[in-house]
Amino acid sequence: MNKVLSRINLRFVWPVALLIVAIIAAADYYSGVLITVSAFYLLPMFLVAWTRTRPETHLLVFVIVIAWTSANYLSDGAHLSQGVIAWNFLIRWLHLTLTAELIRYVSHLLKINSELANTDSLTGIPNRRSFNSKMENMLASSAFGKITTFILIDVDFFKTINDNHGHQYGDALLKRVSQVLSKECMKNEFCGRLGGDEFAILLCCEDFTDINNRIKRLAARLSDEAASCSLGTAIVNKGEPIADIFEQADKALYQTKLGGRGFATIFDGTSYHKAI
Repeated sequence: MNKVLSRINLRFVWPVALLIVAIIAAADYYSGVLITVSAFYLLPMFLVAWTRTRPETHLLVFVIVIAWTSANYLSDGAHLSQGVIAWNFLIRWLHLTLTAELIRYVSHLLKINSELANTDSLTGIPNRRSFNSKMENMLASSAFGKITTFILIDVDFFKTINDNHGHQYGDALLKRVSQVLSKECMKNEFCGRLGGDEFAILLCCEDFTDINNRIKRLAARLSDEAASCSLGTAIVNKGEPIADIFEQADKALYQTKLGGRGFATIFDGTSYHKAI
């Protein structure tokens, strides 16, 4: 449901909702008291309650109740007393308000569940599933351009750090790594925690000089602000399977570990070389 509604341009929510209310009110007027269409007022209310703010939702509820009551009165309500009209107005407002709040509550729960499913609980950045999904969308979109660079990051000797300083210290270190990666991301770039002490980041660079400079800067920032990390980098080609990209970066990361750790190795499509 969230995916479907997220595709709706929010600028059109209110005009569409008001148009639906008008159509239902007209149908309510012409059908008279023998045929009711009042249940359809829930449609525009659902649309607004799910996608807009609480004040906007309550404003639409008021508009619906006005339209509903007016249609009934003009159709066959002239004989009703003011007290009955006021009572019906109140009950309709209460019914729609409670229903709207329930819709908003369900929407909120689904949003939280979606965030939990796609966010690493420790660091707050995307988890492996979310990162892979973002990467697939990136490679398939028009935003793919320049030179896209995929980087795998491992914290050096993380198990030893955990053993010597405790898991609480290790968790704090992983949070600092995620903060450095998040700060490094610019427009159309993103990072994620793949699991344990393994992270990934996707960068969009201007040229190979920019790739080299950004990777060196990232390695230096990680060392200064978090911990010594080893990096393996692969240049991404559009349409290339994600599994192949991961494999290339993983092999580059292995070269870094063989070479002493704490720096980055770049795979340019034909060979591996150290970022200098």
